[in-house]
Amino acid sequence: MGRTTRIASFNLKNLVRAGVPFHDGERYGEADYARKVAWVRGQIERLDADVIGFQEVFHADGLEDAFAGYREGGPGWTLHVPHVGENEPTGELAFRARSPRCAIASRRPIRFAPSITKFPDDPAFRFLFRAALDKQLRGKPVENPDEVGTFSRPVLKAYVELDRGVEAILLVAHLKSKRPVIETGVERDLKWLAAGQAVSLVRRAAEAAALRHHVIEMRRTERLPVILMGDLNDIVPSVTNEIAAGELWLGSEVGDDEVAMAAFVDHYRLWSVHELFARRTLRDVGYTYIHEGRYDSIDHIYVSRELIGGRGTLGRVKYVQYLNDHLVDREEFLKPRKKVPPRDPNRTVHPESDHGQLVATIELFTRPDPLPPGPDGWRYPGADGKGH
Repeated sequence: MGRTTRIASFNLKNLVRAGVPFHDGERYGEADYARKVAWVRGQIERLDADVIGFQEVFHADGLEDAFAGYREGGPGWTLHVPHVGENEPTGELAFRARSPRCAIASRRPIRFAPSITKFPDDPAFRFLFRAALDKQLRGKPVENPDEVGTFSRPVLKAYVELDRGVEAILLVAHLKSKRPVIETGVERDLKWLAAGQAVSLVRRAAEAAALRHHVIEMRRTERLPVILMGDLNDIVPSVTNEIAAGELWLGSEVGDDEVAMAAFVDHYRLWSVHELFARRTLRDVGYTYIHEGRYDSIDHIYVSRELIGGRGTLGRVKYVQYLNDHLVDREEFLKPRKKVPPRDPNRTVHPESDHGQLVATIELFTRPDPLPPGPDGWRYPGADGKGH
């Protein structure tokens, strides 16, 4: 038996300072904010994780407040919230929460790389922009079709020491939601909602493809395991998740050698811990989100080949746990629709997140078995830093 590391993903749902408006004028009062921070702190204690990837952090001090009251023996936490709470402007124009960001908290040795903000600048993505992306997705009219786009929320990248001598690349992502993107000033009828949902889907697919590109480059040039976590806003078998994870058949890349082909694909793809654990236990009961009676998992942790167990790996996903008791299916979709009263900007806001949290226990092997031999004249991708 080897040592274990616990990796968690946590969508906080609007971690904003007290009194600062966000979204449609909502804001936390001082008591609301205190309850929010206390609830987040309690979930952190229940997760008992070594590394946590957070989403929807508007202000860094909100996360710092949650950890300030967290008391436990052992190593302390390192918090990293890039570009939030630093050099923020003051005045009336700044008195509104900025866009949410991702963050990382770690009790393991960790070093941070610059956040990934831009889509890759290569021919594949120039083609993608010309074929699919318009001003709604890019935030401005298309003037230069060769320009690259940006993630709606920057992807956080870090290098974490899972165990002595075992380092992994950690990515925390929050892809575009399913909420329709609709032009301002138009009447929101059913046609606009359908078109807006399609725009959101295209945006999320573009972000998934950009994320996939960066993972491919990491696997091609860095000889480290990769862990991707966060709110990807869709389920495992969705097209966007399959794009991000690389569940594609790349036969033309390696010719007709099926052994080499399988090894090539496996090196570059990622595996869902949800599916790995469900296959091993023959049970699929985890969920992180409820919407109109549908129980789904849209918050994910994916791992690369080195961490799925078996010959030639460094470890395996031993256990996956969901913290979702706070999610409530109110079955409002079965009730007659009622007129919604005007939004009260000072109303009490529920402190709980509308997402469940998940934590994966990864067991690291003391002496991993060597990789099985590949076909004659073929080396495993990444063995020489050149891919294949």
